[in-house]
Amino acid sequence: MRNRVFDLAPIDPSAAHTLAKRIEDPWYRCQSLTYVAEHTKNERERGEVLDQAFAAGEQTGEPNRTVTVSTWPVAILCQSGTKDYKRLSKVVPRLLSVIAKEPHPTRRNDALFMLLRSTWKGPERTVTSIFSVFKESAVAGHGWKIDRNLRDAAILLWELERHADARDCIKLIEKPRVRRQAQRMLEDDSRP
Repeated sequence: MRNRVFDLAPIDPSAAHTLAKRIEDPWYRCQSLTYVAEHTKNERERGEVLDQAFAAGEQTGEPNRTVTVSTWPVAILCQSGTKDYKRLSKVVPRLLSVIAKEPHPTRRNDALFMLLRSTWKGPERTVTSIFSVFKESAVAGHGWKIDRNLRDAAILLWELERHADARDCIKLIEKPRVRRQAQRMLEDDSRP
């Protein structure tokens, strides 16, 4: 049904919305409703569909899954043409409180990286609040996934011209090979 929603939404968002609401799996329902919202022109209706997408995300039952799938509608709130920073300012703190309940540091860090990535077009204060928690979660955990998230966050933050934050990420990478790789990627990106 999700694929059908994705095919239908650009043509008939209303029919796609009806279909998306019937999807039983909350993960796929959240993604489908987000895609419908992306194609909904009316701002009020788009907001209602996004609220339904966030509600579906909350039904996944696990903090990291709730936050990770919620990055779909969060990204829509940050897109040019659909920017809804008022709603974003309510959603992000709620998602940060949800992910704080995730006991596994790597899963927490994964979800926070996805949230950081989904808000890169959003307001700087939102990126700052997420980055602060992301950095704390990286310090609390270990392993290749956290190193990868730190590397990728460094690149993202460098593109946002948050060079000090990017360097902070690189300093937190445990594996020297990954740290060097991240540094090279930034050096390559900074060349004219």
